[in-house]
This record gives sequence, structure tokens and C-alpha cells, in this order.
Amino acid sequence: ERGDGNQAGSARSGGPVRPLDLLDSAREAAAKDAAALGQVKQAAGRSAEGSILELEEEMKLLRWHKLANEAALKAALIKTKRLKGKEALEKGARRQSEKAAWMQQVIQEEQGKPLEVSEEFIREFQASKQREDERVEKDMERHLANVKRVKADFERREDLKRRQQAYRERKTVLDKRAKAVQDASL
Repeated sequence: ERGDGNQAGSARSGGPVRPLDLLDSAREAAAKDAAALGQVKQAAGRSAEGSILELEEEMKLLRWHKLANEAALKAALIKTKRLKGKEALEKGARRQSEKAAWMQQVIQEEQGKPLEVSEEFIREFQASKQREDERVEKDMERHLANVKRVKADFERREDLKRRQQAYRERKTVLDKRAKAVQDASL
């Protein structure tokens, strides 16, 4: 009839078990048990058999209260863990947004400051820039020379193909004339 403390709380609310629901159900059950115990006492009287029944009923009541209290404590611990988890997530998100704002502020401050460099750094930078420009210029000249060479090779091959084709066509014409002359002389 009483069942488990978790079942009693969830059956009433239809949702998650709340510690207060468990305590309320435990109190209601205790009141019912006390009334039943009173009836048993009256029926049993002061006999030895009545005392045993009374003790058994009292033990049942105590066991049930123990289960109800354990369920209530378990539900309270789960709720506390859940709240701590939410607080930790919120704290982490807040800390991360604060850190991002701080980093943005530092970046803006640093970008607002003039860049301080030594004369030696400027000379080295200009020298490396000049070397880089010269290297790019040489690479460009080499590339253009390669393009010209490839283009010239291509034109030579095309010219050779045209001449070979013209040769084949003339040879075919000459072979036909020679055969026609040979056939005519026969």
C-alpha cells in the first residue's frame, strides 16, 4: 500500500521526485501507521501475543520510515549535485567571458601603442626586404625565360609538324603523278 518512497512522490506529482514530497508522504504514512498501531494495541490488549504483534508493527513502521528518509536524502543529494553542476557551468561561462573581454582590452591597448624598434632592427628589416625583393625578381626572370623557352619549343614542334604534313601531302601528289605517268607509258 505504501510502497517505495520514490514511487509515492513521483506518482503524485507525475514528475521528478522532490525531497519535500517524500517527507510529506512519509508523514502521511506515519500517521496512518500510528492509527493502525493504535487499533492493534486495543485489539491485542496486554497479552504476550499482543506485545509481539505490537513490536512487529512498530518494526514495520520503523523500517518504512528508514526507507522514506533514505529516499528523501538521496533525492536531496541529487538535487544538490544538479544545482552545483549548473552553478559550475555558469561560473565557467562567466569566467570565460570575462577573460575574453580582458584579452580584447589588452589587444586594443597594445594596438594603440606605437611600435618601438631599434635602428638595427630597421636596417635588418630593410636588408631582408631587399633580399626578398631580389629573390622574387630573379624567380620572375627565371620563370619568364622558361616560358619563352617552352613557347619557342612549342612553335618549333608546330612548324615541324606543318612541314611534315606538307611533305606528306606533296609526296602523295607526286606519287600519284608518277604512277599516272607510269600507267600512261604502259
